[in-house]
Amino acid sequence: VGNFMHFVSRFIAGFIIGFFRVWQISIVTLAIVPLIAIAGGLYAYVTFGLIAKVRKSYLRAGEIAQEVRSYHVFVTQLTFAN
Repeated sequence: VGNFMHFVSRFIAGFIIGFFRVWQISIVTLAIVPLIAIAGGLYAYVTFGLIAKVRKSYLRAGEIAQEVRSYHVFVTQLTFAN
C-alpha cells in the first residue's frame, strides 16, 4: 500500500508540474494513461497469481519437510529401542 501511494502521488505531481511547464505534451501524455493503467492492472493480476502459486509450493515443501522430520524421529526411536 505504501509503494502504491508513493507512485500515485509522484504520478499526479508529475502531471501537475507538466501542465504548468508544457501543457501540450501533458495533454498528449494524458491520452496514454488508460493504457498504462491497463498494463499495471494486468501486471498486478499476473503477479498475484504467481505469488499464490509460489506460496502453495512452499506450503507443500513445508509439509514434505515435516514428514521427513517425523520419519527421522521414528527411525531414531526404533534404533534406540533395539
